[in-house]
Amino acid sequence: MDKQPYTVGDEDINEKVGHIESRVLKYVRMIREAIKKRKRVKFNLCVYEYRDQKVRLTAYGKQGLVLTEPEIPDKYKKNVHRVVSPFEVIYSNGRYYMLGVDGKTEKNLDLKYKLYRVDLMDDLTINLKDRDGTTKEDAGIQGELENLYKYRMENPYMFTGKVETVRIRVDADQLTQIVDWFSDDFEVIGSIHKESDTFDTANVAAYDIDVKVNLNSFTFWVLQYSGCVEVIERKGNNSYRKHIKDTLKKALERYED
Repeated sequence: MDKQPYTVGDEDINEKVGHIESRVLKYVRMIREAIKKRKRVKFNLCVYEYRDQKVRLTAYGKQGLVLTEPEIPDKYKKNVHRVVSPFEVIYSNGRYYMLGVDGKTEKNLDLKYKLYRVDLMDDLTINLKDRDGTTKEDAGIQGELENLYKYRMENPYMFTGKVETVRIRVDADQLTQIVDWFSDDFEVIGSIHKESDTFDTANVAAYDIDVKVNLNSFTFWVLQYSGCVEVIERKGNNSYRKHIKDTLKKALERYED
């Protein structure tokens, strides 16, 4: 596909081949195979960097970017590969994500899984001779991942976190945006009306809505629709509304000359 970065590390890729897309689909198939066989996968997780006047996909290890120049210390070239037990593959907002656990997460009582973007993976293999991987049943989250459609509704953007009910006020003429993202899985609590002598749906200015979402993910959604959406719950000094307000203040400070 056109307009994609086709440089992986120091290897230049012919853009006519569609390297990024074909690799992603190959990795999705391999991850699903590993899930069926209860095996772990091993891969490099990469980030994009700008180097030598090109955008490159470069492995990111425990010590940071893993470059290939000879002067880079050996410690930056080690511990690059990640080994993960995959639970599911989810397609969201035009990208594939793998949900799974690494060894550190398996011992974490709070974080039950991590999310990895498949398009940022490189050198992925299935550890067929390794011990069996952890399953979502082992992790006790099979219920959470049983309905992937609902999971996507609760996570408009792919972030880990707890799902909670949040109350928002949305402009009536933007209700379509709510349905687009959350289907009908929300509850209208009330409505705000325009000043008028008659009552009909055309006089509704806004709706108060309860929706169940992952707040870490929902923050980016609220910022995206801040022109027509308001978080209205005010529970204490550390409320979610205050969090959104503080985030908006920090964003505004970037534009104050």
